[in-house]
Amino acid sequence: MLASRYSRRALGCVFLLALCSFCVQSRAASHRTTCTNPICRNVRAFVKAHYCGKSPFGNGPADSCEIALQKNPLPGNSSIANFKCEWADQGQAHCTQRGVPSAEIRAGLLNHMHALGLPKQNDNAVLFSELISDSTGWHLIEAYYQQNEGHELAVCQVLAVYEPGQAIHWVRTVPFQKTDSDVPTVTLWSPISIAQISGQQTFILEGDAYEDHWLEAITILDGHAVTVFSGLGYFL
Repeated sequence: MLASRYSRRALGCVFLLALCSFCVQSRAASHRTTCTNPICRNVRAFVKAHYCGKSPFGNGPADSCEIALQKNPLPGNSSIANFKCEWADQGQAHCTQRGVPSAEIRAGLLNHMHALGLPKQNDNAVLFSELISDSTGWHLIEAYYQQNEGHELAVCQVLAVYEPGQAIHWVRTVPFQKTDSDVPTVTLWSPISIAQISGQQTFILEGDAYEDHWLEAITILDGHAVTVFSGLGYFL
């Protein structure tokens, strides 16, 4: 067990050094960045091969693409929980929850949402999704709240990754807030898959900022979430 941990830490240090130029660029630029190292290029190639459809698509650069998500989890992933929302009359969403995370994970997610401003009385309306890597046991989990109130949309969201026996790592958070339901000004996220890329457990997300849609890849290094790729997708 100790050997495994130290080997992972050593690999993580090399990986972090290779990512330095990308991390600096990510903080200084928009969410669509140019890959400047082999790790980012490997992740980009994986994401493009699995989640890009028609290209070019929409407006933007020549490498824009329609985001084509698979109905079933990527091979090697299993779905523990998921939900589906469909818009009904009067702009209300009807959502169906299938499966739920463990009570411990749900409690951790809800407590974090409360810290982000979600009133506790809204807990019963929170939706959950959870993917697990069959080979490594890592989890990619989401808790999401939305409620339409006339022309306002109330939202709150947390995304996290979890290795059994270790701490939850928060990778994306959306504090409780209200935005225009027709032209929202908040960025939301969708968990897509877990994959082993360049020797690291990598978590694939889709970003949605109204008419802007893109793909991101996250990994955990020394307990911190690091974005290793952000781009592709399209905007209108």
